[in-house]
Amino acid sequence: MRKSWYLAAALGVVYVAWGSTFLAIKVGLESIPPYTLMGVRFLLAGSLLYALARSRGEVPYDPRSWRDAAVLAFLLLVCGAGAVAWAEQWVPSGLAALLGASSPLWVQSLDGRRQPSGRVLLGLLVGFAGVALLVGSSVTGADRVALPAMAVLLLSALAWAGGILLSSRTLAKGSELLRSGSQMLLAGLMLCALAGLSGEQMELARISSRSLLALLYLTVVGSLLGFSAFSWLARNASPAVASTHSYVNPVIAMALGTTLGGESLALSAVLAALLALAGVALILGAPPGGGASTPFLPRSPFRPRRPRWLRTWARRGPAGATGRFSALG
Repeated sequence: MRKSWYLAAALGVVYVAWGSTFLAIKVGLESIPPYTLMGVRFLLAGSLLYALARSRGEVPYDPRSWRDAAVLAFLLLVCGAGAVAWAEQWVPSGLAALLGASSPLWVQSLDGRRQPSGRVLLGLLVGFAGVALLVGSSVTGADRVALPAMAVLLLSALAWAGGILLSSRTLAKGSELLRSGSQMLLAGLMLCALAGLSGEQMELARISSRSLLALLYLTVVGSLLGFSAFSWLARNASPAVASTHSYVNPVIAMALGTTLGGESLALSAVLAALLALAGVALILGAPPGGGASTPFLPRSPFRPRRPRWLRTWARRGPAGATGRFSALG
């Protein structure tokens, strides 16, 4: 009985923490540039997690492990969260979350290790149809949004899916605390470097209190609290249950964006979003024996031959993989 309460509490924390990060990013962007916002966020959270892991006696990474962690940090956090923050300069937070929810569809499409079940194939068709309708309704609707930003969001979901596939195929070194801390730390450095290269400028005196609170919220609630809750779920809940955040978070993000952020989505966009989320739900709910190793990482009928360097790297095992830890958390 007590574990059921813990399960409900952990799910609630993940849903609220990660579902609300999209609106928090939008608020942070009011006076902080996107790469700077996410870079500082991950530097703070990563430093705390890495220091905590080292204080518990974790062995630090060797140079090769840091290199492998950097690859995953780039795919999952720089191309994931960093791209989302950049795109939210032009698109509503709810729409950004909904397009990001297409990542399980990309995971299924990219993975070529087994034949998918009929349910998974149906989920792919329904999900991608919903994404296409969502993009079309947003571009042609009364509230026209920037098409390049939407394309970046879809590419961000694709990059995140690639990072998940690389990380899920190996047993990485160290605890979840060390892996996530090292990834966030490296991603923070990359994003801060990207902020400098892209010419982002920021005057500390002009940073609003709302943006500072949003940055604090992203660091504490989105990264630290969300990570802790999801780590507990990964150990104590089935993959199907732990993965439900993939289609619950966008609903929360859209609701918060509408009620608190003053955003609006056309009815056609809402219906398209529901169709896309239905496809994700079909894929995540697929039974393990029905053509998917887990409900979170179903298989594809395609078996593309990976380059030799990628096959070797995957067999050896990249350090720093976060498994099912969300890139946006």
